[in-house]
Amino acid sequence: MKLSKQAIVSANDLKVEFTDVPEWGGEVGLRVMSGAARDKFDAWMMQRVKPINPADDPTDPKTKRTMDTQGMRSFLLSLTLCDENGVLLFENDVATLDAKSAPVLNTLFDKAQQINGLTPAAVETAVKNSDGAPN
Repeated sequence: MKLSKQAIVSANDLKVEFTDVPEWGGEVGLRVMSGAARDKFDAWMMQRVKPINPADDPTDPKTKRTMDTQGMRSFLLSLTLCDENGVLLFENDVATLDAKSAPVLNTLFDKAQQINGLTPAAVETAVKNSDGAPN
């Protein structure tokens, strides 16, 4: 079946999964990121990739790099934690999430990675299925 623009726009593809958070006294929704949210997450991550040695050429592909992951869990959760209608709860409010329990954030982060194809295994599979050339 060939889809029309309206059919694509009407499709509800931002799946929400609910998970119990006993520490918070109830369930929270975790949503599949929209394309814009995924781009925002990818850009945020790329800004944190730096040469290990600041004197190295950042444009040289042979330069060894490291990634500053500070705030990564809260940032991803700000793009995925939602209510029962899929409305984001902490969009533009990462600082509030930063103050919450690390074990809770870690559990939710793991689930958010899973539903968004960001687990190490999913990333490895995506790399294997690509031609390996940067875009």
